[in-house]
Amino acid sequence: MFCPKCGKQTNENFCSNCGADLRNGDAYVNTAPHNPFIPTNPVTEVLNRGGKDGIFCTICILVSISCLLAFSGGGIPVLPVLYTIFLWIFFAKACQGKITDKFVRNISGVIFAEFILNFILAGLFIFLGVLCVAIAGSVSYSEDFLRGLLQGLEGQASQLDLETIYSALNSGAVTFIMIVILIAFIIAGALIILYNLLCIRPVHKTVKTLHISAAAGQFMIYKPRKAANCLLVLGIIFAVFSVFSLVVPVTFLSSALMATSMILGSVWIKKHLSVFDVGNNVVYMPQPQEEDF
Repeated sequence: MFCPKCGKQTNENFCSNCGADLRNGDAYVNTAPHNPFIPTNPVTEVLNRGGKDGIFCTICILVSISCLLAFSGGGIPVLPVLYTIFLWIFFAKACQGKITDKFVRNISGVIFAEFILNFILAGLFIFLGVLCVAIAGSVSYSEDFLRGLLQGLEGQASQLDLETIYSALNSGAVTFIMIVILIAFIIAGALIILYNLLCIRPVHKTVKTLHISAAAGQFMIYKPRKAANCLLVLGIIFAVFSVFSLVVPVTFLSSALMATSMILGSVWIKKHLSVFDVGNNVVYMPQPQEEDF
């Protein structure tokens, strides 16, 4: 006989695999063993179907190429590498029909890591802005600081009239420059925080609740349509910034491919998950079937 819970063959009163109590006569006899890897909840069925979709495979390929280009350009794209690994694992498991909640949790963890790192980066920018204020408080130190910075540019800016700039470094000019740098750093930090809260956070909440849904066997996805729109915005942002790196073809291609993968991710979510979005945190509660009892 076979355990109705996990499908493992057993002759005991308790399943040796999952520990289910078989004394109540729920165990059944079957001439063909039950495949324990066939999804037993609607969430994993959707993920198995969507994970082997051509769109998802294309996303995996684009992210992989983007990482390789980043490496060839001398970068160390840690988070993109993690995305690449976990996306390919998800795709491979979906092709085998073996998706479980842990494969979604891996991707959710990388998104959360990016969320935290962005806040750290924003804090660093704001700290540098405050540091500029402190430097501006000491005009003599500020002049030395800017003179040293300009001297470091001598080898790279042969046409720059450094002597003219040196002569213009009076106390008022130094204070003005420091204020401009302060504003620039604060704006950069604020933009990163907005980017994090408005784009990254909704995507993470959707993927996190997707992982919870897969574990629970019922759809409790947080606003997948919103996550799709956020991914679309992220793709557009990356595409715009990639234009500024046209002078470095490798960087341009890497950013453009990553932007394309985000836009395709938006399409994938709308295709496979948006049907469960009705505007609430718990978007779909499947009706119990007879075989669930």
